[in-house]
Amino acid sequence: LSAMVEVLLPSLNDGEVSSKIAALKWIHYLYEAMSDKFFIYMEELFPCLLRLLSDPSDEVVAFDVTVLSDLCTGKEGYNTTVEKFGLPAGSVRKLKAVSPYFVHIMKSLLDEFRRDCSFLHDRGTFIIRQLCSVLKVEDVFHTLAVLLNVEQDLDFVSRVVQILNSIFLTAPELFSLRNKLKDMPVHDESNDRNLFSSLYLCWAHQPVALLALCLISRKYKHAANIVHYFSELEVNADLLVEIDKLIQLIESPIFTSLRLHLLDPTYQADLAAVLYGLLMLLPQTEAFLILKRRLQCMPTLNYGMHSADQLKATEKSSLDQNAEACVFRELMEHFILIQQKHREYNSGKLKLKMREPF
Repeated sequence: LSAMVEVLLPSLNDGEVSSKIAALKWIHYLYEAMSDKFFIYMEELFPCLLRLLSDPSDEVVAFDVTVLSDLCTGKEGYNTTVEKFGLPAGSVRKLKAVSPYFVHIMKSLLDEFRRDCSFLHDRGTFIIRQLCSVLKVEDVFHTLAVLLNVEQDLDFVSRVVQILNSIFLTAPELFSLRNKLKDMPVHDESNDRNLFSSLYLCWAHQPVALLALCLISRKYKHAANIVHYFSELEVNADLLVEIDKLIQLIESPIFTSLRLHLLDPTYQADLAAVLYGLLMLLPQTEAFLILKRRLQCMPTLNYGMHSADQLKATEKSSLDQNAEACVFRELMEHFILIQQKHREYNSGKLKLKMREPF
């Protein structure tokens, strides 16, 4: 095996596309055939496999992701720990359920995105979708969210969240995640990795992305609070463009359930508050007219009707409702704090730019 690894390494580092693919296939085969013996060589191969994520060939990246997924899902003992990445204790606790190699892959990927902005925009979506196709989607997004939450570069986090949100809303690979988030409780004392909360803390860097997350997750009342807070933000061209994109998506199949909820007394009032709020924020563009026409289709709220969801909601104990309200209050405070940090960050950048000589 040692001799084979010595032969495979040069092909991974400097080979042609066909050589890289052949080497990756061999690694995949050897790992499947004798994982217990081959695992010790993965430490040597791992850095090469990480570098291949930035390979210009889609086929190489696809095979590389498959091999990396073998390592992440293997049953053998790990020679690394999450603690070695220098993450805060809270982040380590949230990542305890995933493989340390999985965290290593995600962290290395973010490091590469940070180093090369064009790589993030040109290849980021493809790589993340490939990872989601062979690994557990929930783990991919949860881990990325936790790692991004400790990032100091706010611009970088915003850019990554924008791309992640686009994947989240449109990629077929994310269908299961979107379904899982629907009506997911936000209060669970026994769970350190509440998926909605993890994504929320990260998505807070992008107001419209956060709103979309709440809409997909059917947290309409909280979404209405977020839209109301938009009046405190600088409503610039970038924000309006993002709202415009969201309006277009609301008309897509992804948001079919949301449109049907306009007929449901359980959700109608809160959802109408969200959509009318967006309508008031928009100038009278095509997106404004699309949303206006959609709202005109909404029937008058009928308080005499009670859906199954509404009856289920009334059965919630007051304790659960209070706990959930408390969590939402904390999440909203986090969102406001993050937006304040962005304002301060942007203000600082502007001051530095003004000091530069012409």
